Amino acid sequence: MDIMHIESSFKFHPVGFGLFTSGKIESFRFVYDCGSRSKTKVNNCIELEYPKEEKINLDLLSISHFHFDHISGLKKLLDSVVKIDTIILPYYTPTERLLYILSLNDNSGEFTPDGWEFDFLKDPTGYLISNFNEKIGKIILIKGGSNQFDSDTKLKDNLDKDIQEDEYKNLEINFEELEDSNDVQEIQEIEGIESSKVFVKKYGSVNLYSSNKTPIWQFVFYYPPFSQKAILYFNQILAKVGLKSINTKSDLKAIVDKVSFNKIATKTKMHGNDINNTSLILYHSPINKRNMSIYRLQVSMNESPNCYFRRYGPINGCPAKGFFYSGDIDLKTYSVDIDAYFNILLDNICVFQIPHHGSIGNWKPTISYRNKGALHVVSSKLSNNKLLHPNPKVLHSIVANNGLILWCNETNCIEFYGILLVH
Repeated sequence: MDIMHIESSFKFHPVGFGLFTSGKIESFRFVYDCGSRSKTKVNNCIELEYPKEEKINLDLLSISHFHFDHISGLKKLLDSVVKIDTIILPYYTPTERLLYILSLNDNSGEFTPDGWEFDFLKDPTGYLISNFNEKIGKIILIKGGSNQFDSDTKLKDNLDKDIQEDEYKNLEINFEELEDSNDVQEIQEIEGIESSKVFVKKYGSVNLYSSNKTPIWQFVFYYPPFSQKAILYFNQILAKVGLKSINTKSDLKAIVDKVSFNKIATKTKMHGNDINNTSLILYHSPINKRNMSIYRLQVSMNESPNCYFRRYGPINGCPAKGFFYSGDIDLKTYSVDIDAYFNILLDNICVFQIPHHGSIGNWKPTISYRNKGALHVVSSKLSNNKLLHPNPKVLHSIVANNGLILWCNETNCIEFYGILLVH
């Protein structure tokens, strides 16, 4: 029997304080988050990864949440590629987007409501469709909730598929596998959505298929909504400045376009960390078939003393195959929901992105405990003493569980290369 192989590579780019990750599975390309506090750094990384002269198509772009250090390269990315087939965004209500806008105050309290980021926060889908309609295939808004993903059944169903004599050069995702949200009509009305390219879906699992419709890879999305505690806090912030609940996108625009909005924004003293509780999580891995296995997973990084936590070589025959991108999720608040949703998939994590740049406030080591020896990537700035990201307590808890830590910063790029054998 001939042995075929599927090549893959996954990269954490050196953007300093921020997160920009990209991946390639044969010809299928995807990005999860594209930002940094330094626009220059993230834009330089985009130019290196997606040079305009190569006319690259991107199959999937997922954004975890709307903080500047996760979206600041979005416009540059859209300018650089020829097309993005699918953009996936967490759905934030107009009220929640207002809170993001209020958090744009800098340390001096001066509010600067200009630039494309401001337009994007006011109306994410409207901004994308108005400025990049010809480049975008579709936009999927993921609605948060609490349903459990039946990972046991999903994996078991994929065991019996015949994958011999197939073609792996043209891989595609069928996003129709994501169910429509129960709130799709309400959200369309709230946002005034008219474009046929915009869909509202529940979170869930989709497969990457070969040309013969054989599932090869799975992508699992999960978006826990803001907690009731957070919602209560948000309402208190709005009440403080005399704002009532915002029902529609038009209400949001009417507020932020007021001449007096600068005073309102300054008065709230809203900080970005106040809304740092949730993110759209992405888990992806080869489908766990009997005749598919990781042959080699190798890490490539600069020979710099700044990657100082643990050195290691190639991982051969690694039993775990999954990648877990967490954005800025608060594991203390959502660990129970995450455990219930992903279930046994959490035991299959080979590479785990430490949330919120290694902040102790967002860290709970339950997932790390389930994956002894897993690789943990933190994306942050080298000289960041004020915020203490990554926090030594986070790093020590990982090392105590035999975890391996890689620091992606402004000088170090972390890359993973995999070869998936198909017998």
